[in-house]
Amino acid sequence: MKKIFTHIFLSHLWKKSIIAAGYVFALATTILTFLSIDKVLNSINHDTVQFRVLILLSLLFISVLIAFLFLFREERSNHKLYSKEKTSINVKFDDMTKYITNNYNSMPYTVVIPINNHLEYIADKNKIRPNSMHGYWLDQMLRSGFSKEEIEKKVLGSIKTNNKSVCKIGDYCYIKGIVNVNYLLVATCELNNSLQPSCSEKQYFAGIQSMIDAISHKCNIQEKVYIPVIGGGYASMNKSNQELLEILSKVLHFNTHKLQLDINVIVYSKLRDEIHITNLL
Repeated sequence: MKKIFTHIFLSHLWKKSIIAAGYVFALATTILTFLSIDKVLNSINHDTVQFRVLILLSLLFISVLIAFLFLFREERSNHKLYSKEKTSINVKFDDMTKYITNNYNSMPYTVVIPINNHLEYIADKNKIRPNSMHGYWLDQMLRSGFSKEEIEKKVLGSIKTNNKSVCKIGDYCYIKGIVNVNYLLVATCELNNSLQPSCSEKQYFAGIQSMIDAISHKCNIQEKVYIPVIGGGYASMNKSNQELLEILSKVLHFNTHKLQLDINVIVYSKLRDEIHITNLL
């Protein structure tokens, strides 16, 4: 496992240690209400200042240990970045493909699907990587009974672009009600002459901001939204998944004033040893 004792982690550890110490010392005080510490120390012949200091340090150590275990557990599961009124932003380890599925029994939710800018390939299984989010979404649409032509019509009929063959980074379409799931397709990379995806830093920020603007305008208040780590697949960003996640988290946090939703950034579970979500601000 990579180093976790970063400045941010230690800052979180300090804050949670203070909270844990409050509970630990409250419990110790409650016990001492019924049990005299003097009698206990006298019975074991250790009624000294040094031993009392040792007890105090032990309580502090227990507080830090509890805080560390809590943070470690959080590191392995989920982390709340922001919560206020109707808005929450969470980062958690999971599998995005479980949300690209039929949703019969739950409230509708939105799944963000990064796509490339070549719309003529939007429903072409021979041009889309099968293990990409776009590939999983295309398979789900086909399983739901839509033909290639119907998928193309849905996308081209709603995407915000003047060009029906190639769109620009940040263009998007919002498809509602596919077996109770809404899909937000956002162009976050372009294809070169060899059909390899790429994305510059400028394009990356434009794509993320466009995605956030679309979410704020298209989704219902307090709707659950699931977002993968944009650029973490085949976009050739030349940045680590940790760096991409940090950028995405900061841009989301910057836009909290326009979001009244339950935002969930999904980090692939197999990246637990590569990505540390409690390091996020």
